[in-house]
Amino acid sequence: MKQLIKTFTCFLGIIVVFLFSSCKKDILTSKDDSEMAAVSSHVQIPGAEVPDSYNTFYGPVVQMGNGHARTWINVSQDNRALAFGVELTDGALEDLPDIPEEERDFISGPADFLLVLHPKARELTPYDHICINWNEHGHEPAGIYNLPHFD
Repeated sequence: MKQLIKTFTCFLGIIVVFLFSSCKKDILTSKDDSEMAAVSSHVQIPGAEVPDSYNTFYGPVVQMGNGHARTWINVSQDNRALAFGVELTDGALEDLPDIPEEERDFISGPADFLLVLHPKARELTPYDHICINWNEHGHEPAGIYNLPHFD
């Protein structure tokens, strides 16, 4: 039961992050991480007032599949967190590890990607990381989560 609650909580967290990170995709054509830093995220949250001027802070880049992942946070000029999310480069969802459930070590295994938030995000939010878990073979309960998915 604890595993189910942990899985549901992580899954819910990922869904929330993706909902708040809906943005126009900037396509990166280079694998060079320095170019990743030059990409700015513009987030439109329905009903939210987004100032014209804000800063975007990025967490460290993590290798994921054939690409990279990292966190970001948009902060207003008066030091308010406006939005935060996860940025994936092309290839991040390709060639992910194939680890059977019985061999999984959640949070620290090769199919678990721990994305640390920028210090500014840790200062302004109650979060310090986002974890993406890839489940190639799914997990219990059967009929719900037994297909390939992310937690």
